[in-house]
Amino acid sequence: MKRSVAVVLSVILASVLALTACGKSESSTGSGSAGNPDKIKPIVVGVSNGYIGNGWRTQMTEDIEKLAEDYKQKGWIEKIIVQHAGLDVNNQIAQIRNMINAKVDLLLIDPNSETALNPIIEEAVKKRHQGDHLRPAGDDAEVDQCRHRSSAVR
Repeated sequence: MKRSVAVVLSVILASVLALTACGKSESSTGSGSAGNPDKIKPIVVGVSNGYIGNGWRTQMTEDIEKLAEDYKQKGWIEKIIVQHAGLDVNNQIAQIRNMINAKVDLLLIDPNSETALNPIIEEAVKKRHQGDHLRPAGDDAEVDQCRHRSSAVR
């Protein structure tokens, strides 16, 4: 389980970093230097986790933080913000809104609700498309747990 979480997180972060690098230019972000115009500016990662009361969620956040530290050493991540909302959906919405306002570059959400977070996620996507965030992002990723579970059972 620990290895599969780390692999999934590695793929997600590597994809976002690759997409970010493809969309960057020295003139658009100012992150390039005269000696290395292809150098990318490290990203800020926000993690919004709902319930933290079981071993899987604890392991998930520990793995995210460990992987982020590895990526910090490589210069890919500037910082990571991890917040836990408990079972309070409104608290999670407020935490996500704070991360949007802080202009995180990558927002990972482990939601408390299937539907209650949709408006705040739509707000994040809208702000990204309005140019509030300078760095481009990849397509929004969603895992359909029901479909995934049914295909795994076959």
